[in-house]
Amino acid sequence: MKGRVLCGVHSCWLPSLTLWLCYIIVLTQREAGVRQLLVRADCIPATGCTALVYYTTKPGDSIEFLTNIFQVQYADLLLYSQRSQHDIILGTNLYVPFACTCTNGRLMHTFSYPVNFNDDVETVVDRYYENLTTVNDVIVASGLDASKQLIYAGNVLNIPVTCYCGDPSISPAYGLFATYVVQPQDQLTTLASNFSLGTEIISEFNSGVNSSQIEPYSTIFIPTRDLNGSFPPFNGTLNSTSVSIGTSKTNIGVIVGVAVGVSVLAIVLLFMIFWRRKYLIRSRKPAKEFEKQESVSFHLTSESLSESNASRTASPVMGDLKSVEFTYEELAVATDNFHVSHKIGQGGFASVYYGLIRNQKLAIKKMNTQATKEFLAELQVLTNVHHTNLVQLIGFCTTTNLFLVYEFIENGTLDHHLHRKDFHEKPPLSWTQRVEIALDAARGLEYIHEHIKPTYIHRDIKTANILIDGSFRAKVADFGLAKLTESGSGTGIVGTFGYMPPEYALYGEVSPKVDVFAFGVVLFEIISGRVALPGLVSHSESLPRSREGRTLTSLFESTLNDPNGKIMLHRHIDPALKDDYPIDAVWKMAQLARRCTQESPELRPSMRYAVVQLMTLASATQEWDRGDFVDKNS
Repeated sequence: MKGRVLCGVHSCWLPSLTLWLCYIIVLTQREAGVRQLLVRADCIPATGCTALVYYTTKPGDSIEFLTNIFQVQYADLLLYSQRSQHDIILGTNLYVPFACTCTNGRLMHTFSYPVNFNDDVETVVDRYYENLTTVNDVIVASGLDASKQLIYAGNVLNIPVTCYCGDPSISPAYGLFATYVVQPQDQLTTLASNFSLGTEIISEFNSGVNSSQIEPYSTIFIPTRDLNGSFPPFNGTLNSTSVSIGTSKTNIGVIVGVAVGVSVLAIVLLFMIFWRRKYLIRSRKPAKEFEKQESVSFHLTSESLSESNASRTASPVMGDLKSVEFTYEELAVATDNFHVSHKIGQGGFASVYYGLIRNQKLAIKKMNTQATKEFLAELQVLTNVHHTNLVQLIGFCTTTNLFLVYEFIENGTLDHHLHRKDFHEKPPLSWTQRVEIALDAARGLEYIHEHIKPTYIHRDIKTANILIDGSFRAKVADFGLAKLTESGSGTGIVGTFGYMPPEYALYGEVSPKVDVFAFGVVLFEIISGRVALPGLVSHSESLPRSREGRTLTSLFESTLNDPNGKIMLHRHIDPALKDDYPIDAVWKMAQLARRCTQESPELRPSMRYAVVQLMTLASATQEWDRGDFVDKNS
């Protein structure tokens, strides 16, 4: 009866809305039943648990390496392994904690491995993850061609590892398990002795494992003691909800709740679309009035603007949402007729002004009449792209000039913070802030490279085009030179010297690796506080410049190649930091910057790789900032 009432809701806006809601409800019922069947079949408990990986250190392993490949906090690794940093030497046995979750009816976890130069799948599985997974599982999880198994530096491999939470039907006394790979020399008795367990306990939780048969390199699960030194009991129960969909009150309540929620959401969205379109119509000039405006001298045709509008993708929330078209009078009033007191930036073909319109702080870019291509490029990109680490386009104006209107970012550019003359008014960026800014910028670039269709290349990444908001988080800006990610040449050289890779500066070859190179230069600037090229003007004459006319990339190269490079690195670090930084973290960022600025684009990583590396670096830096991190070089 309840289902009939829900499916009979009358809508005066969309006759098909009720049918759509009924379809959602049916799918919800079906999916709920399937999910319960899968969970009951394999996942005990359905909510998953904390599990461990048993790992033995080998030559070349380091804390940085382990925390990177297992995406684990440095402090948690030491805590669960009950060791200090100095105890981790060759042959040490470690317990690596991770979240064991139910995925497609199996308890497992997928780690991410950023591929390095000369890596292959077999080496990654055997050497780095000690056969915790299989080559075939990695190939399937990563979507690789099984016949070729080709991987490239900068790619990310998915490493699926099975795990276990216990089973109260076997014994409720054990609830924490380590995933262990059987070694050729292992026997059931030796395993029981090594883990202080009875042989029967291991056999009961691992069917098929007994004194006469234990297969080398197979995966078994070992009950493990918690941080208090005792075996924690099973913490969870079987999903008690009945598998029968039609008879479960819990199922009905959930489904009705979902249906009502979807109904309310749909009504709210329809109201928002209706209101927004009505607002936009009011905010725009009538078409006839726009046609009567003074003819412009630049070649921005109505067809090109229409084409730009037509290429935009619809917003998943607001529908076919266009940018607001402002009038020239609105912009002039907001900037006091573009008075110099409102000017906050100057570029090669545009000036940027601060203004307040409709109680919103905005940045208004006034572009000269020769910047038609840049105007259309930025309008098209930023209307398609919405990400927290990309500056948001609010609207535009096309009268006697070209105007783009953005959200106002109150703390200016990264360039200003790194190269300004004094720090009396505001302190310099801390190391923690610098790492967060680098990660934010990397995420913005990764988004336009890999997560939208069509994808784009920025082509002018530099510290002056990275904006800092009030929380000292970064947003990538200035997409006037952006283009679709089509590799090739002959596109014309645009951008800023000092940030251009060789293949682009010499031959005009364009690929996403152009942005990767420029991002590497930005990382060197973040570390050193120096300008990208000695010829570029710094806001502070007291800041050190690159010596002998070298670029930042060449300046760092000899240090990064030296066996004592970490010690020598101090002389390249921004004096404004006043030695308040973890040298291991600075060294790691410098290594990433060098990888990004390799001469050959094939040797540079992807921005996804940079994001993974900086996420690990940010985690370690936060621990250092809290005082939990022990810097072995301090």
